[in-house]
Amino acid sequence: MTDPAPASVSSPPPRRHRWGRAAMVLWFGALLAVPPLLLAAGLRPVSIEQRLPAEAPGWSIGRLLDTDWYQEIAAWFTDRLPLRDRAIEAHALADLTLFAESPSPRVLVGSDGWLFLRDDFATPCYPARDIRAAVRELSVLDRALRLAGKRLLFIVAPDKSGVYPGLLGGLAARAGCALANRGEFRSLLSGAGLPGYLDAWAVLAAQAAGPRPVYHRLDTHWNDWGAGAVAGAAVERLAPGLWDPGYLVLAGVESRVGALARLMGLSLREDAESWQGRRHEEPSLRSEPVSRGIELVTSTMEGSPTIGLSGLLIHDSMGNALAPHLRPYFARLTTVRSVAMGGSFGTDQPWFPEVLRQAGVLMVVKVER
Repeated sequence: MTDPAPASVSSPPPRRHRWGRAAMVLWFGALLAVPPLLLAAGLRPVSIEQRLPAEAPGWSIGRLLDTDWYQEIAAWFTDRLPLRDRAIEAHALADLTLFAESPSPRVLVGSDGWLFLRDDFATPCYPARDIRAAVRELSVLDRALRLAGKRLLFIVAPDKSGVYPGLLGGLAARAGCALANRGEFRSLLSGAGLPGYLDAWAVLAAQAAGPRPVYHRLDTHWNDWGAGAVAGAAVERLAPGLWDPGYLVLAGVESRVGALARLMGLSLREDAESWQGRRHEEPSLRSEPVSRGIELVTSTMEGSPTIGLSGLLIHDSMGNALAPHLRPYFARLTTVRSVAMGGSFGTDQPWFPEVLRQAGVLMVVKVER
């Protein structure tokens, strides 16, 4: 009979393994401790994303069992992590430079470093009857305003992809529906004989063929030169001969971070010419908040020759660069703009009827998409 084999005794791990485990624990603890310490020291991340940070979640006993509450806490804490902006930018830059890919699903990369908004290419192919219905509604609005002794000036701000199709690169294959919609819409608008329609596509295409760009390379908006060209066409439509060809003066070149770059989490900069208007006087401005996120800005001119009508300009973000070039040509111009994320405007606003009553011309600027 043989004796049972002695039980094996495990030997303690080598000292270097114990030190390695301790170092990992210390490193993990530091990762957890450093952000709160930096927050306590007053260090806050710089917001580089085109969105509002997550709000602090509300507290109640019942939310302790709500898993969504903990996700809200995580989102709030993550948005306020010190150096978060640097980490986002490093990750985004790696995607863009190493893989030639946009780090944001909302931004697409064209050729020669030009960026485009994905929404330009996400438009469905609209049935022709829907486009005809939209043009009919514009015709009704134009007639209604003329019966009331007023004028309409309707401006579609073209998508950047429609003005610079040669810079789309491989993105051109995605532009089929946008191209078809644009062609049908322009054809119907031109054929409708609307006195109040301004063909901004033609204005900007003529300028884009010249030496200066009319849109920002890293932004979805037109630049000062493009906005000035559209403003000149608008003034000439309302008061032929009033626009001064020497009105725009080159004020310098500024380095700016593009909005599309920010959407990617990057602070990429481009040099953009700053063009400013020069007349005999500067318009006087008065701002008035009228509802949540909506502000009325009224400008007046005293001595310079102006359009013989008071104006009301309703615009989206494309009008931000346009309005400063229109104000010096109106004795009185009121612009309606959103000054905060979430600000919305509708003609049912209680202040709108009186503002419209005072205007002799209604100008509407709406981006193509």
